[in-house]
Amino acid sequence: MATAQFGYAQQLNPNASFAEALNLLASGKNTGSVVQQLVMKGLPVPMAEHIVAQAGQAKRAAFRKAGLSIFLRGIGLIALGIIITAATYSLAAPGGIFLVAFGPVIAGVINVFRGLGRMITG
Repeated sequence: MATAQFGYAQQLNPNASFAEALNLLASGKNTGSVVQQLVMKGLPVPMAEHIVAQAGQAKRAAFRKAGLSIFLRGIGLIALGIIITAATYSLAAPGGIFLVAFGPVIAGVINVFRGLGRMITG
């Protein structure tokens, strides 16, 4: 009897519902189906819609923050590739061999576009 009451109270807990909505949205579920799942667990429709809206905003903010991190990492890799290339070029004897570090530059460009995509789409 006590577990049934606890289960019901947990279903109506806004924090647990927010976390569940956030996880469902992050896994690709649409807002309508997430609202429907929360309503089926006993939340009133307006509260479920509000929780899903707040979770959607939190998801977009987290994705944009992650996108910025990926973008900056890409810029760093591009800079590293350029620095390595410039350093080996300046250390090489005239007409000598130097290293063109295109690996970090290519990885950096990929990360820049991945980061931009994530920041734009949220």
